[in-house]
Amino acid sequence: MPLMGAFSYSCTGEVVSIPGVPTMYDYEYNPQELTMNASILEEIGRVYISHFDGVLFASAASYEKDAMKTIEGWLGEGDVFPVGPLSTATQEKTTTSSREDLLKVGDGDDASQAKAVEFLDRMEKKFGEKSVIYVSFGSLFWPVEEDKMWATIEEFLANDVPIVFAHPSPFKKPVSEEKLRSLRENPIAIEFPWAPQETILMHPATGWFISHGGWNSTQEAFVYRVPQILWPFAADQPYNSALMSQVHKAAFELINVRTGQYGTQLPYRFKDLAKSEQPKFTVDAVRKEIDDLLVKLKGDEGVVVRNNFEKLATAFLSGWEKKGEARQNLERFLKKYVD
Repeated sequence: MPLMGAFSYSCTGEVVSIPGVPTMYDYEYNPQELTMNASILEEIGRVYISHFDGVLFASAASYEKDAMKTIEGWLGEGDVFPVGPLSTATQEKTTTSSREDLLKVGDGDDASQAKAVEFLDRMEKKFGEKSVIYVSFGSLFWPVEEDKMWATIEEFLANDVPIVFAHPSPFKKPVSEEKLRSLRENPIAIEFPWAPQETILMHPATGWFISHGGWNSTQEAFVYRVPQILWPFAADQPYNSALMSQVHKAAFELINVRTGQYGTQLPYRFKDLAKSEQPKFTVDAVRKEIDDLLVKLKGDEGVVVRNNFEKLATAFLSGWEKKGEARQNLERFLKKYVD
């Protein structure tokens, strides 16, 4: 059997309870129809993790303490070493001088960066700080049902919410030239085949980040203090989305954008609601969800989510301080396995 097939699996509707994460049906870990198999790494980890002497986590107890405790139990005498974030290089860019350098546009700068900064400067002047929504599903993932993606973007624009849209995935179909042209002609929208993500997240005009919720994107969101509106596809993304939106209450998650055989089944959190209140997974339902989300973003709930996100980011990024969790755990790891 091919390796990818050996690690593929079918969902049965089983209720899954992971320590520290809200209860979900197993199919909720596959919320999008995919053009690739994204389960192989997590399945390899599940099979072999109990045989490890220890685990280095590119994470922190402030983010997933209960899961770490559970894995420590699986390991028996093994150790868990939370050492996240693994790199502090990007954090240095949040200082005033380096921030100004990155946002400065000169004759020799990359054209995409110059284009992004000019747009964001203009949106900040017109709409104020934290007014722009950045949309990017990363360098691999892409919605199979693009009508839901365009409905999301169009609904924000119809409500005078500026959009930066990145579409780098090699797995996407050719993006509609008509749709791209509509963005280029809209004074509060801009599109990039490949966006300068750090520059966009760093800019004071950027307020929210529509992301698949993968770990790299989540860490960058922490670094630049831009809370996420989550649209998970597979792998660690549904886990991160549930953790961020329901446990930490530090993000919003879009539900009606789910697609495919598994994605359009009833989520566990809505099982006790009347049928009329359950997700419909239609384009019209997506538009209504975005309208409802805008009310939350501009109201008290948006303030609470942003504040929770900033507190979580501060705790997570403190790991490499002198007495920080990551620094102490790396020293403990080196002393045990290297000295």
